[in-house]
This record gives sequence, C-alpha cells and structure tokens, in this order.
Amino acid sequence: AGELRIITSTEKHSYFIQGGFAQCRSDVISVLTPSAKRVSELQRGDLERELQELIATKADSPEAARTRLEKITQAKASLRLANRS
Repeated sequence: AGELRIITSTEKHSYFIQGGFAQCRSDVISVLTPSAKRVSELQRGDLERELQELIATKADSPEAARTRLEKITQAKASLRLANRS
C-alpha cells in the first residue's frame, strides 16, 4: 500500500493504491492493483474512524490476525497521505 504519482508535462496526480504489481516496458508502466483512489478524495475523518475500528477489532485466528494487520497497515498508509494533502 502506498502512493502512486503520475506526472506529465502539464499535470500531477497522486493516488493511494492498495498493493499490486507494476510492469515497466519501454515508456509504458502498467499497474495492477485491487484499489486506487485519488489522494485528494481521501477523507481524514473517515480514515481515522476506520483505523480505530480496526485497532479495536480482535482476531480469533492467526489468519484473521494477519488480515487485520494488513488492513491496519493500509489504513495507516492512506491516513499518512491524507494528512499530507
């Protein structure tokens, strides 16, 4: 999870992506990600609530604990980007 920046000669855009893969060929980059959202559309309050709910949630199995940790990591990463914009 992290930031994807697209910079052209006339525009600059930032997106929060939830992991995935990137392929570079010549002058083309392809990104395959389960989710991408413009950083300008991230809502700090919603992200803070989501993070608090995830932290308060208890995992009842090792798999649930891994999933919970992944979601917390993604929520923290998106919150960092929202705080910068």
